[in-house]
Amino acid sequence: MYNLVTFLIYAVTVVAWGTAFFAAKLQAGVVPLEWSVAYRFALAAPVFFIIALATGRSLRVGVRDHVVFAALGLLLFSVHFLAVYESTTRIPSGLTAVGFSIIVIFNTLLAVPAMGARLERRTLFGTALGLAGIALVYSGDLGGFAGSASAWTGIGLAVFAAAVASGGNLVSARIQRRGVPIIQANAWGMSYGALAMALYAIATDKPLVVEMSVTYVGAMAYLVLLGTVVAFYTYLSLIHRIGAGRAAYTWVAAPALALILSTLFEGYVWHLSAVLGVLLLIAGNVLMLRGPSRRPAAGSD
Repeated sequence: MYNLVTFLIYAVTVVAWGTAFFAAKLQAGVVPLEWSVAYRFALAAPVFFIIALATGRSLRVGVRDHVVFAALGLLLFSVHFLAVYESTTRIPSGLTAVGFSIIVIFNTLLAVPAMGARLERRTLFGTALGLAGIALVYSGDLGGFAGSASAWTGIGLAVFAAAVASGGNLVSARIQRRGVPIIQANAWGMSYGALAMALYAIATDKPLVVEMSVTYVGAMAYLVLLGTVVAFYTYLSLIHRIGAGRAAYTWVAAPALALILSTLFEGYVWHLSAVLGVLLLIAGNVLMLRGPSRRPAAGSD
């Protein structure tokens, strides 16, 4: 039986990740999305550097580590976030979260060749249920979108973001296996991610804009503090308390919360196929996550 503190930590993690998609949508507008992603991690990285220094962790790493950190930043803290942000401009943020939840499937399947994990029948069945659930959620909504190219692009971007983030998780897992502390890895990875996105924004002639509206600044503060820093710590606390496998259940609840926010603020209308799809998605993810605990990587939306 888990105690109240563990439940509260779990709830905070779900809330942080489930609400981050809507907060990202609020940043669309005046500031190019590329710069919004760069700002987010340029602000979050110093927090992790400060934590590392305050806890006596050395920030000195070798050249090889910096190459790996750059790869981590490119995958986990720049490209995948830009895809998520772009997706939320085309479909309700809750549907982006549903598409992104396929990361549980990507993580499991990638672990087979990369980490030597076994692909069990339970995993295959859970994958089938999860994919069927996602298809059901989207099937009813595509009619509302009239099957628009923009909607399909938004769905594709959500799935692409999950695939890229899963690759970043794989890089992070390898970093952890080498014994590199995760706080330093995230500090450097976020720094490289912010730099990569800033360079991309410059290369694509995106104007450097700073918006000081309450909505934009509030969403940025929320994403930096709750969606990045707090979620990082609560997730690691969950791993310590209940194990990596059970901690990953947070991604079962997050899409449902994101859809509720879309219902309240984006005019999303539930339909029978969406309800059945969410139930199948939850069932598939729960089935997949009932296996042996796995050590997840850092980073989240």
